[in-house]
Amino acid sequence: MDGPRMLFQNHHSWSKNSAQTSNWLMAETLQRPQRPFKPWMYGMSQARLKENRECNGERWVCFDDRESTTADKHSLCMNTQLSNPVEDFLEEILQKGAKFPNSEEDRLIRNNIEAMMEGLCNSLDQSFKMFRDCRLLKTGSTYEMLKIGMPDEFDFMIELPALGKNETFEFYQHNISTQAQLIYFDIKDRSFFQDIISKAMESNDDEYDDECSDGDFLTNVLNILEQVIREHFKMALLECWSLVVDPKLSIRRNLPQVAITPVFKWEGKEYKHLYVSVDLTFAIPIKKRPIWNHNRSNHLALGSNKKFILKDSSEVLHTLLRDGESCRISYSLHEQQIMSEFPLDTGQNQCLRLLKYFRNVICEQKFDPISLEMKSCISTYLLKTVMYYQFARHKDDPSKWQREQLFDRLLEALEDLLVCIKKSRLFSYFIPHYNLLKNLKFTDTQIQNVVYDVEEMLNVLKKLQTRAMNMEEFQELVAQKQKAVDALTYQGHRDHVIDLLYIYAYNDYQANNLEVIKQYAERYLKGIEIQGMGKDIVFLENGEQVNVDKELEQKYGEEISYFH
Repeated sequence: MDGPRMLFQNHHSWSKNSAQTSNWLMAETLQRPQRPFKPWMYGMSQARLKENRECNGERWVCFDDRESTTADKHSLCMNTQLSNPVEDFLEEILQKGAKFPNSEEDRLIRNNIEAMMEGLCNSLDQSFKMFRDCRLLKTGSTYEMLKIGMPDEFDFMIELPALGKNETFEFYQHNISTQAQLIYFDIKDRSFFQDIISKAMESNDDEYDDECSDGDFLTNVLNILEQVIREHFKMALLECWSLVVDPKLSIRRNLPQVAITPVFKWEGKEYKHLYVSVDLTFAIPIKKRPIWNHNRSNHLALGSNKKFILKDSSEVLHTLLRDGESCRISYSLHEQQIMSEFPLDTGQNQCLRLLKYFRNVICEQKFDPISLEMKSCISTYLLKTVMYYQFARHKDDPSKWQREQLFDRLLEALEDLLVCIKKSRLFSYFIPHYNLLKNLKFTDTQIQNVVYDVEEMLNVLKKLQTRAMNMEEFQELVAQKQKAVDALTYQGHRDHVIDLLYIYAYNDYQANNLEVIKQYAERYLKGIEIQGMGKDIVFLENGEQVNVDKELEQKYGEEISYFH
């Protein structure tokens, strides 16, 4: 076998009362029951299927370099009994660094954000045909109960049934091997969006080229809607909230961008000056069958240059507008359904929150100049995918998720992830035969970095488990890592301020751009102050004046004289 393996159940339901709970199938790749759809069993002969059905419920199959055993169900990990100090250590983390934000003020913030988003939906519904009968869908880590830290990020989908009708778009896909998560569309009737175009023309007298491509046309529509949404929130904020100016200035929607992300500032009691970002995505519910739901030999024979018009289906598929030509299939609601079975006090939920915490405090992070955030090479989605398979593997053994077993589950998940990364094979939990790691297009260096990070996490956890590292030493390690992250974060935001000043000068020193820069510096850079305006800008860092022109010259390799 040349890929990761895993057991999955041979029935459609995950009901604990099912009479078929002892029937297991061995998949040649990381596959599992398609919640709530059928398992995918492509590439398995009838003889192999029969052989696998005869496997009893006590056979445990793991990854390639960890062979299966029938006698010892605990072979996946060391499974040594945890000492109370280690259990207490995990419990302390769950109550602090990996805690779900659920205080009274946390809930107030959540309720306020939801109310403002509902108000936005109502306003858009009354204004544009595109939003007729739209509704707000709550998604993401907050509503999966997996958020850790502060209540500073929310995700919502605005469901747009009007766009899912056949008279608006024609949906199609390309080759499954490279574009499995994308659905493309052609616009059938541009006049459907005329009310949005007219809204923009009323406000700024812009003219739009009717002869432009569908992609450019819908990109203009999305840009207009982004401005409409920001204007709405300027007039529809609740008490204690303010709207933060977009820190990207003239950067437009010229790259695939699924979400519109307004940022708000909350002035409360527990949280003072809390910045809260909200990712808003436009979700088109379509009753179409993705290409992989068709006969496997047929869709593989299409080739990479063929266009496959999607056929009607009785089931709804949510797709998120990402640009003027395509949507990305979303399984956010499926992920939320999975986690709805595991409340905060369950081992499954706690294990995922602990993985996120250890990833955040142990793994190397880099500043992303696009999102303006520190990010790890190990995405939360990779951690969740590995854990979904683990949920299925231990579905019929609740003891695996008891307090004394949590450390073993953490090690098991990381060992699984390590094997997948080394082999560059981790298959989607929702799309059959779709290799998530291949889609990420990691370079060899990036793969080595991820392997190093996972191995470091395993090393630290095993040291804690065997008492080779005590809790004080772990806290010292975390503090050192955080110091390095803080330095990189500061430098990343500082570099962005320098870039913003360059754009400010290039755009003839517009006053509104200067306000953006000052707000951004206030939010992210303690010790930096920007005084004056125009060419007379003074950039102070810890009281010392910075030569902005000199830094721009070093960065761009040209002589610059924008500021005195």
